[in-house]
Amino acid sequence: MSIELDKVTLLSELKAKDPNFAKKIWSRKIKHDARNKNPFKPLMGQDGSGMPICEKTDLNKMGGETVTFTTTAELGGQGRKGEEELKTHTNIFDFGTYGVTVGERAWAVSYNKLLQFLRLRGDDMSVEQLANSVCANWWGQMETDDIQQMFLRIARLVAPRNMKRVNNRTSQDDLTLADTLNTGGIEYMQQALITNGATPIYVEKEKYGGEVPQYILFSTWQNAASLEDEQKFRDVMREAAARGDKNPYFTGRLPQWKNTVVLRDNVVISSSTGRLARPIQPIAHLGQALADESATTITGGGLRNSDASRTDPALFDYFANFPGFGWTFYEGESTPADANTYYAIIYNLTDGKYEGISYTAANNNGNRLASVTREVATILPTDNARYSNAHPSDSLIIPCTKNGVPLGWSIAMGAEALLLAKGAYDAEPIQHSDDYDRVKGRGIHGIRGYGSPKDTIGRFPNFQVLEHAVEIPGVSLVDMSA
Repeated sequence: MSIELDKVTLLSELKAKDPNFAKKIWSRKIKHDARNKNPFKPLMGQDGSGMPICEKTDLNKMGGETVTFTTTAELGGQGRKGEEELKTHTNIFDFGTYGVTVGERAWAVSYNKLLQFLRLRGDDMSVEQLANSVCANWWGQMETDDIQQMFLRIARLVAPRNMKRVNNRTSQDDLTLADTLNTGGIEYMQQALITNGATPIYVEKEKYGGEVPQYILFSTWQNAASLEDEQKFRDVMREAAARGDKNPYFTGRLPQWKNTVVLRDNVVISSSTGRLARPIQPIAHLGQALADESATTITGGGLRNSDASRTDPALFDYFANFPGFGWTFYEGESTPADANTYYAIIYNLTDGKYEGISYTAANNNGNRLASVTREVATILPTDNARYSNAHPSDSLIIPCTKNGVPLGWSIAMGAEALLLAKGAYDAEPIQHSDDYDRVKGRGIHGIRGYGSPKDTIGRFPNFQVLEHAVEIPGVSLVDMSA
């Protein structure tokens, strides 16, 4: 082929100059694909960017080491007046540091060499391309769930002041079926952030110069669906929003509410072999059927695990999104103590009957719920017509309050609500071959960690978690919360 340009950069030359060039290109592609699958993507930026989630890379850090972030406090005092001496009354900077421990995360898929002769999925993928695709999917899901789990862990077990409830309910036990996410909850979160010292992500001006802080409320479509059923929301959309088919009520695009941006994750309940949905919208499908009230181990996985044979939490983490699971971010991490009792509903979609169960954190290993208490009467008495203790495989398992109110969570954020620290490498390819190269494995690994920064007086100022009831399509419940 004739080429008129006399100087052409060739891929072969780049590979020859840098043996790791192909690995770097693979890593960049996977990072790009994985980040596109993360609903937090619009909220992420580099350290110091003022975005809700800030990333910092320290290439010198390996597993178990700490990446350090620095915070500063505003300085107070009366100052001096007139001819009063100043030099003996100067203030000093009040610095704080916050360290995020990083560790290696790795995942892989293996396959027989014969699969290379197949073309997979509708777009005619090779097995190598399919492996790359599932690696990107897994990495994106890991990052998304890690972020949510960090917020939930702090609010549940470390800093209770960061957990609020819709309609200003005092405790989870006080929630009713009517306490779904509403506009009052959005306004409540805004005020909770302000009183806890949050830095807004942006400040706008009123007509006469007053400041209007802007924050983010992150939720899911299911958790936030109740907003559009609220009369106050409907009135505002009817009177103040665009008319016709551009109205948010028709488009589904929510406007800002008092300058708080509501960002919703479109959670799809997939056919995943592991956990489903999100930590802020958890759900599971019953694996092995329950014939009566005698069984005290609840398995997940739906019809795929109807024989309860899938027991490895590293592969089949059906209950990892449920409250009580000790989610960790690096090897050897000590999780906060959790002596709480948690509740769930097992719901038969066929006949609409259900049962309440309870379990402790110690008995949720991510794969199954063990030593559960069956027939919890505060969720549904056994003499109720809707009660049943027999549940077929694939019945829904839904986290709830002790009074049977299904639970969901939304996260309010200001600037630098969460820190994402990365170490020496991130989202790099790994591979393995065995049996004379007839069995192959492809995977992904990286060094990273997460944390929410404290201010200089020990608060986590830049986020709040809102706990609320959630309506689940196809699920009708008896109100036991009165």
